[in-house]
Amino acid sequence: MDRATVFDVNVHDLGGLNAEQAVDVLRELLWAEASAVGIAKNLINVPTSIDAKDGGVDADVRDAPRVSGQGIIKLGITRYQVKTGKFSLKGEGDIRNILLRNGASKYELTSDDLKPRVKACFDNGGTLVVVLFGSDNPDAEEDAALNAFQKVLKNISPAYETAKIEIWRQNQIIAFLKPFPSIALLVNRRQIGNGLSRSEWAKLGNNSAHYEAGLLQTQAIDDLQTGLRNADGAAIQIRLLGEAGVGKTRLAFEATAALDLAPLVVYFNRATDFLNSSLSSELVREDNKFWLILIVDECSTNDRYQIWAISRVLTPARPREYVS
Repeated sequence: MDRATVFDVNVHDLGGLNAEQAVDVLRELLWAEASAVGIAKNLINVPTSIDAKDGGVDADVRDAPRVSGQGIIKLGITRYQVKTGKFSLKGEGDIRNILLRNGASKYELTSDDLKPRVKACFDNGGTLVVVLFGSDNPDAEEDAALNAFQKVLKNISPAYETAKIEIWRQNQIIAFLKPFPSIALLVNRRQIGNGLSRSEWAKLGNNSAHYEAGLLQTQAIDDLQTGLRNADGAAIQIRLLGEAGVGKTRLAFEATAALDLAPLVVYFNRATDFLNSSLSSELVREDNKFWLILIVDECSTNDRYQIWAISRVLTPARPREYVS
């Protein structure tokens, strides 16, 4: 059994999310997975408003050209419906809630009774994924929930009996989150000293203000992203050099906005905060199975040497320096 770490998410963490928070987590997860497998972000749509009419869908990925990664995104069309709280697919009422419009007959159903975007998903050979953030209850019988979906769909039309449906329960969501430390911290809200996930870092100072990068800043951001992406399995230390106030922290912030990098980011405002945190102890353990992008501000020469020593314990490591 794996040792617990600061990035572990449990069923209580997921069960405590409200609908808006759960949709936010799904959005981050879809972006991260798309980046990991090379799917364009413009194919992903996860509206921020959960109260808008959505035709029975909270998120969708259209025309995905490949199937790989963790299986979060399917070939072609994938549409997701998020459920929180005690919703658990235990009865036919829950199945109808997912598939059917309000006011649909209890006895005679037609395809027009399907929620419009659920119907379009099935008609175009897509996969409907029901994401249960508040339930981890197994089926009492093998595939009982899927069979219940098929029963309702068969009553509408035999053409829908083989519609593709997946159900994600809490244990599966937890597994999907493991490769993405920053998203895990967003969910478990666990304190690692003063360390922040990237979404929390984004709320500090003027990070939310519009940033207009000049030619030199754009080149520096590109160089940073290249350095972070080309680790080749080794720990790397990238040092940003420049006068105080020149914008080194904002460069690091903008560079890690890329959707393949943001889910891996943990930020500390001071090196001493990191060195005194539980995360620094986690990183030097031999059974550590996670990796991340650690951003450390206010870092003296001595602090840098200590952090570098931790990096060298993990894997072969090499330093790089950029001047901003």
